[in-house]
Amino acid sequence: GEHYIELWGLSYPAYKKRRKLKESLYSKQGLKLIGLDACLFINKTIRQTELELDRIFSEYGLRTQRKRPYTLKAITQQVNYPWSEDVVIEHIREFMAKHGEFPTQKKLRKHGLSGLDARIHQFGGFRYFRRVLKEPQWQPPYKWTEEAVLERIKTLCHELGRFPKDCELGSDLKNAVHKNAVRNSKHLQKRDLNYFRELLGYEITKRSKGYWTPKNVEQELLAVIKRNNDEFPTNTRLREMKRSDLASGIQQAGGFNVWRKNLGYKVLQRSPGQITNEALIEELKLLIEKYGAIPKQKELREIAPAFLYAVTRRGGVRAFVGKLIEQGMYEEICKRFLSRPGGNRKSN
Repeated sequence: GEHYIELWGLSYPAYKKRRKLKESLYSKQGLKLIGLDACLFINKTIRQTELELDRIFSEYGLRTQRKRPYTLKAITQQVNYPWSEDVVIEHIREFMAKHGEFPTQKKLRKHGLSGLDARIHQFGGFRYFRRVLKEPQWQPPYKWTEEAVLERIKTLCHELGRFPKDCELGSDLKNAVHKNAVRNSKHLQKRDLNYFRELLGYEITKRSKGYWTPKNVEQELLAVIKRNNDEFPTNTRLREMKRSDLASGIQQAGGFNVWRKNLGYKVLQRSPGQITNEALIEELKLLIEKYGAIPKQKELREIAPAFLYAVTRRGGVRAFVGKLIEQGMYEEICKRFLSRPGGNRKSN
């Protein structure tokens, strides 16, 4: 039912204008007349309501004639509501007697019974009432067989002149493919877009989700190494061979250095975090010995990109030039490098 608040002996100016000082019953609308929000009091105990009113009076500075100008009593009014679970069941049985089947939401709306649809949802839903009336659970007619999916993809191939991308499938066809909802004659089997690519004779350009296990990475990598004159391919080489899928798989399974070690190949380049500052200083010395000067950044991009990348993450080239000066080595060359535009700028 609906909750009301009964106010006894309430006395303050806003109330006096509308009501006499006597026992009064207020509904939600009545509470609004005296400036109170009824939602504050719904489903609260008498004591909670008293405390809430005290807070409101204090907050708005309402003056009262007594210390507590009111007493409260929560009243629950029972409403004669025509709907109940038994009534819903009775209406469902009437529908079944008339139409010979358990109602669905679509059928109820078709026959102008959207009110019954709302009451079914209110009292538990269609599945609940099917269980109560011992009716089998409803399933939509199965639309997508393997043959139907194949025919639809063939049509798209003909329209596009190629195999369709995932985003070019209709939402219903995409669900049939990706939710493994293709029914064979005997049982459900897992399917994805690559399965239909192979059936129609198209090359697989992207591996299925979950394909790149360590075993599959090793198998594909060995095949590529054989084609690459027994040399371990770099990331760039894999992309030249149109095997960016394998490059991504290697990265997911540990990275190129891990697989070089696993297959017995020498690690050509270490990660920037693995190179020590001492190693970078030694490499800078070799560059000075070779070129007679410290190369510019543009030159370093071409002759020593790994060195440039590593020192950039550790304060820049000038930070390592400063360390050479501290060691008393190549002072003339280092000072010449620092005298370039921006050379006096301190490295962080």
